[in-house]
Amino acid sequence: MADVDDTLPEWSATAENNKPTGATVIGAGLDDNLREIQKVVRGWLATKGADIASATTTDLGAIEGLMHDITGTTTITGFGTIAAGIWKIIKFEGALTLTHNATSLILPGAANITTAVGDVGIFMSEGSGNWRCHAYLFAGDSRRVTSAGEETKPLQPAFSAYNSATDLNVTGNGTQATVDFDTEVFDQGGDFAADTFTAPMAGRYQLNAHVSVEQISGATGVALRIVTSNRTYLKDTTLSVNAGQVDTCLSLSVLADMDAADTATVTIAVKGVGADTSDVTGGLSHTFFSGFLAC
Repeated sequence: MADVDDTLPEWSATAENNKPTGATVIGAGLDDNLREIQKVVRGWLATKGADIASATTTDLGAIEGLMHDITGTTTITGFGTIAAGIWKIIKFEGALTLTHNATSLILPGAANITTAVGDVGIFMSEGSGNWRCHAYLFAGDSRRVTSAGEETKPLQPAFSAYNSATDLNVTGNGTQATVDFDTEVFDQGGDFAADTFTAPMAGRYQLNAHVSVEQISGATGVALRIVTSNRTYLKDTTLSVNAGQVDTCLSLSVLADMDAADTATVTIAVKGVGADTSDVTGGLSHTFFSGFLAC
């Protein structure tokens, strides 16, 4: 029968505190002790252990193994008490919340993490029930977090487009013309097409529009609108344009609530010219539309 303890957490970093003691006669038990040491090292440092069900305190140290799958969706606030230096590689099999705590569960960026199926984290015990996450890999590369806590979301809906060429005679007599944005700077998620952004999911979207118009001599006003399925946002300006003024511009930014499949477009209306002889100016710095999912 082996004299050494059969779990890694019971082993000590101080040689004289381990078994067998100096007075133990090894004898025929030598082979048992050697096999037990091999079992413990292999079992705790190079084995996928049993799955662990998520719980408020999910006791990682209670189960042998270096790697574990955590199942379920229960919010986790701690990983239990085990000796400092024990580390675990965890793969999550459900969407749950890891709750940051500055002492007991230290997460990157000091922020909670909402897990997704396939996310992987590396956690190390600091003793006394305290754990630190040293690395976290999001499945599908949906988020990236630096060691400084900076975060990008490569799959987050975001777009930027502009009107590349001046569109002639589109408004002037009050006509509300849909602005052409024919050139994309980026379209993260592929949700912008034909001058229209389509929300892929419900949320609050930051939308920004800037439109320049020309040939406005005699105009009495300009109205810029961001038109969404839920509501229309308006920037309306009264003008007193002399015969020599030929152009102006308007900007509008909103945080819009949008449902899945809702759309957003931009319109411009110049009033008072007497005919639709006003133009929408082309160029990246003159007429552009951008947006992203904020929350």
